[in-house]
Amino acid sequence: DFAAPGIAPAENLAAPQVARFGQQLTQTGMAAFRLGSAIQDGIDEAKTKEADVAAGRGMQAVADKYSSMIGKDAEVNYDAMQAELSQAGQSAMGMLDNDVQRRMLSPILARNMGIFESRMGQHRVQQLRVYQTNESKARSDMYVDASVSAFGQIGRKGAEANEVMAIQFEANKGIALEEARKAARLVGIPDGSAQMKLIERDVNDRIASGIVDQLVASKEYGKAEEYVSGQADAIGASMRETLAGRIESTRKAVVIEELTANITAFGRPEAKSDSGTYPVSEDAEAKPPQTLREALLLADNIEDPLTRKAVRANLESNYARKETMIEAEYQRLNEDIANVFAVDGR
Repeated sequence: DFAAPGIAPAENLAAPQVARFGQQLTQTGMAAFRLGSAIQDGIDEAKTKEADVAAGRGMQAVADKYSSMIGKDAEVNYDAMQAELSQAGQSAMGMLDNDVQRRMLSPILARNMGIFESRMGQHRVQQLRVYQTNESKARSDMYVDASVSAFGQIGRKGAEANEVMAIQFEANKGIALEEARKAARLVGIPDGSAQMKLIERDVNDRIASGIVDQLVASKEYGKAEEYVSGQADAIGASMRETLAGRIESTRKAVVIEELTANITAFGRPEAKSDSGTYPVSEDAEAKPPQTLREALLLADNIEDPLTRKAVRANLESNYARKETMIEAEYQRLNEDIANVFAVDGR
C-alpha cells in the first residue's frame, strides 16, 4: 500500500513544435505568394488595359485622319496610313513591362487592328470609286475640248489633212462620250437608262456649243447653222434653240456694225457677214456721206426694220461723237490762239 506511484518520462515536444512552426512558415509564405501574385496580376491587368486604351486612341486618330481623305488622296495615302495604324499598336506594346502583359495585349491589339483595317479598307474602296469617277469626268472634259479643236481645223488645210482632222474629231468625241459613261457607271447609273442618255446628250451639247462659238468667232455663220441643223438627233431641243439664237444674235450685231462702218466709209449699206442680204461691191467707187442726213438716207435702204433702226442709231451716235470731237478741237485751237496773243501782248 505504501508503494511509490509510477513516474512517466517527460515528453519531448521540440520536434512537433518545429514541425508546426515549419508548417506555419510555409502557410505564411504561400499566403504572401498568393498576395504577391494577386498584386502582380492586378498590375499586369491594369497596365494591359492602359496600353489597350492608348492603342485604341492612337488607331482611332489614324482612322479618323484617313476617313477625312477623299478621292485621290485616300488612294495615295493608304499605305502610309496603314503604317501609322501599325505604329500606334507598336507604341502601345512598348508601354508594357513584361512578357505576361505583352501576351495579354497581343490578341486585343490583333482584334482592334483588324477592325480599323477593315474600316480603312472600306473607305479606300469608296474613295477609289470617287477618284476614278473624277478622273473619267476630267478626261471627258479634256476630250470635249480636243474634239472642238479638231473640228475647227477641218477645211483649213489640204484634203488629206482635213480627212485626218475629221477622224480625230470623231475619235475625240467618242472618247469624251465613253469617259462620261464610265463616270456614270461608277456612281450606279446603268447603260441605256434615261440618266445615261442625258449624260451623253450633255457631252454632245458641250461639243456643239464649243463648235458654234468657234465658228461664230470666225464669222462662219452659215457653217454654224449647218452644223446645228445636222445635230438634231444628238443635241437637245433647248440647246439647238439656244445655239440658233446665239448665231443669229451675234450675226445681227456684227452685220449692224459692218453696215454702219461701210455707210460711213464708202456710202454703201454692205455687210460681208450677210453678203446674201447686203451684197459687197469691192470695186465700187467710195462716196462717203458728208452729213448725218445723207448717211441716214443711205440707211433707209436697209429692208429689215430692226436692223435699219439699229444702224440709224449707230450713225446718229457716231456723228454726234464726231461733232463733239470737232467742237473740242475747235475750242482747243481757240485757246491756243488766245494764249499766243496773250504772250505777244496784243
